Amino acid sequence: MGVNPTKLEKLQQAIESILQVIRAAELQHQEAINLVAPEYRKSARNLIHYHALRDHDLRSIQKKLRNLGISRLANAQGHLEASLLKILNLLNCLQGHPLSVKKSGLSLKMARNILNRNTKELLGYRSKSRRVRIMVTQPTAAAHDYQLVLEMVRNGMNCARINCAHDH
Repeated sequence: MGVNPTKLEKLQQAIESILQVIRAAELQHQEAINLVAPEYRKSARNLIHYHALRDHDLRSIQKKLRNLGISRLANAQGHLEASLLKILNLLNCLQGHPLSVKKSGLSLKMARNILNRNTKELLGYRSKSRRVRIMVTQPTAAAHDYQLVLEMVRNGMNCARINCAHDH
């Protein structure tokens, strides 16, 4: 393939370092995670991982991953640890090492299922005519104008949001 083994090893070390950082953040926030309802704990862990990752400039790592044709973590926010473990596995394979199956708390498939379930619970089912859901921040007038809200629903609003930071 023509990939420099030293570069692969350094990239692998960088990914392992990120894994250490996100796991350390998880340990640091373990008490808060334990306070989360059990059905949301995996998502809470992932949120901690994501916040820890966002403290780092990943551009150099992303460029190297892109050059290898490997995920750049651009859409990994819902399953960060699983994505990092999969990248490590690919880097191991490129170096001629055997595949190692390391499981994370939140797999890619599980993360997608959780996202779909929570989206439906929060925003309802999507319309047959479009893939997106529409959330509308309600104006003050909506509190007293039934027709205004009814028209929003008729025009495609799936979910209403009330911004309590404004008005009264």
